[in-house]
Amino acid sequence: MSAAGRWRYPTALTAVGDDPGLSDGIAWVARRSRFGGTPLVYAPGRSNVDDNPWLREFVDEVRALVATWRRPATTWRGGPVLAAWPTPEELTRIADDRRTTALCVVPNSLDEVAAWAQAAQPRLLGPAVPPPGAARLDPVVAEALTTLSGLVDPASNLTAPQDRRDAAAVLSIAHANGHCFTGEDVYAWTLANGWPARAATRLAALAAHVATGQHPPLPTSTFATDILDVWRQRATPAEPRK
Repeated sequence: MSAAGRWRYPTALTAVGDDPGLSDGIAWVARRSRFGGTPLVYAPGRSNVDDNPWLREFVDEVRALVATWRRPATTWRGGPVLAAWPTPEELTRIADDRRTTALCVVPNSLDEVAAWAQAAQPRLLGPAVPPPGAARLDPVVAEALTTLSGLVDPASNLTAPQDRRDAAAVLSIAHANGHCFTGEDVYAWTLANGWPARAATRLAALAAHVATGQHPPLPTSTFATDILDVWRQRATPAEPRK
């Protein structure tokens, strides 16, 4: 699944911090609310909203609902969302919520929203700047992850032993043969390719572990002995015919 197919609604990104990030984000969400739905403020805790004059006034004026990491919006029926200072996991959670019709993110840091921004390509509001782009993933590693995506069920969040085995094997084969990656690289790729946040986070943690050279002990490999050659062949651009 492509990123464009994953989030078929408007997205925006503000500058880091409170002002002008919050004021720009509030104005954007208020405009989107004219298209229907109930605005939602998604924040770390209720005090983050009640103690902030910008958010408190917004909630009172438009009768927006408030949801937090621990208290989801169970009564919310859908509408535009202002996500204030989300973690990568919470950002993907609200982005993937089927009730979200538009999403504006006020980041705590650009690094925390980089993977989402790479996938969503949000509109930049005011003085917002693009998050640092993830380094281009080694094409062979991308092919390895494509193979893994066809073997496992990302919706199960890598909880099945065979899924964890295959994930460790794919990453270890690539790394042991000189194809480098980081946990952040793998997280950005999986997020952009339709993996749920929890599965992407678990795979990224495993990738970070393997990237240090600590390959986990593996049972008998289920992959063909030439699987690396297959990945390399698929990753090599075809030469134009003369």
